[in-house]
This record gives sequence, structure tokens and C-alpha cells, in this order.
Amino acid sequence: MNAITTDKTAANVIPITPAQALDELCEQWVAAKRAENEANARRVQIEALIITVTGCKEEGSETTTTPAGRKVTVTGKLSYSADIDELVKLAARLPENMRPVKYEPTLDSTGAKPGPAFSGAGALPVLPRGAS
Repeated sequence: MNAITTDKTAANVIPITPAQALDELCEQWVAAKRAENEANARRVQIEALIITVTGCKEEGSETTTTPAGRKVTVTGKLSYSADIDELVKLAARLPENMRPVKYEPTLDSTGAKPGPAFSGAGALPVLPRGAS
């Protein structure tokens, strides 16, 4: 069999011959994706069991050494959300150094793509990479 792989002996590589049908490759992809999802679900279960043994801070990391000498670090993390309009109003009443709102400019990749807005008078120039 003429396999298209860099390592024909690797156990986790599915050899692909140039003559294989696309449908067969799709079936292999679906099976691999299913196995990946099952492995991910099992990993999440194991992580939950580890947390029952080690405990977990609400925020921050804590490292535990197992009897066999392995180091396991468990990290707690909180997610924050807010009504941004209300938060901006509230922040405006606070001293600047205490405001819980930070504005960072980011590129709008959709708006930055060349298109009708980039032609005609007043259009933004599109420079090639490396140009200034």
C-alpha cells in the first residue's frame, strides 16, 4: 500500500492511498471526531474527580504533589459579565483609577477588508504589508 504519511509505522496514523474515495475519508473523519469528543468528555470527568480530591480555589492556582511525586496544578477562574451600558454609566461616576472598564482598540477584520467602502473619494488607503 502506498500510504501518504510521514511515518508509515505510527500506530495513530491512518494510512491514506491516493485511490481512496472521499466518502471513505469522510467516514474516517467522523469516526475520529467522535473518538475525540469521547476522549474530551472523559478528560473533563477526570478533571472533575481531581478537583474533588485536591479542592480548588475560587480564583488562582494551587499545586498538589501526589504520593508518586507528580505535581498537579488546579486553577480556579471566574468569568465576569455585565450590562456594559450600565457599567459605563457607573464607571463615569468613579475616579479614573478605580474604573472597572478598559477600552482597547481592536481591528475589525470585516470592516478592514477591501470593498465598496474602500473606493472613491475619502476611501482609506490599503497599503501592502511592510509599507508605511
